[in-house]
Amino acid sequence: MNPTLPDQSGTGNLGRIRLSSRAIRAIRAIRAIRVLGGVAGRVLAWAAVAALLLLTFDLYTQPDFLLKLSNQIWLCF
Repeated sequence: MNPTLPDQSGTGNLGRIRLSSRAIRAIRAIRAIRVLGGVAGRVLAWAAVAALLLLTFDLYTQPDFLLKLSNQIWLCF
């Protein structure tokens, strides 16, 4: 799995946002939760969602990320 967004084809295009290793682990944890069922699976799913929200907040506290994000959005128009 190539840790880039939104292209995960492994082409290595410049200008893509690279995910941190924490974010990649959180995404893999969410995929692993699918095999669990019942209350334990729901609790783990909510914990994973909370972790992703915290990681998103962490990205917004980094000025470099905000600059890259704003440039990518601006280039769409």
